[in-house]
Amino acid sequence: MYELWDSESRNVVRFFETAAEADDILSGTVRKSGQAILNNMFMLYEDENEDSHLVAEGEAILVAIKRLRSDELAKPNLTAMPGRRAG
Repeated sequence: MYELWDSESRNVVRFFETAAEADDILSGTVRKSGQAILNNMFMLYEDENEDSHLVAEGEAILVAIKRLRSDELAKPNLTAMPGRRAG
């Protein structure tokens, strides 16, 4: 899960299940409001062990999330394949 945080208030702004979801929503927000909207933001990724990792800060969030979206698309979805179990 991805978490978008406001660095000034230290509050979570939004959660995203996937990098694709984050990319779609953030790209639309930046188109409407400009890249400066991300200046005081940072994004974390929470892994399966509930450990948080910094993805990027500020305008670099868009570049990082697009790369992560591409990585998601490159991974085979084992849960969608008949006879295969994720894990």
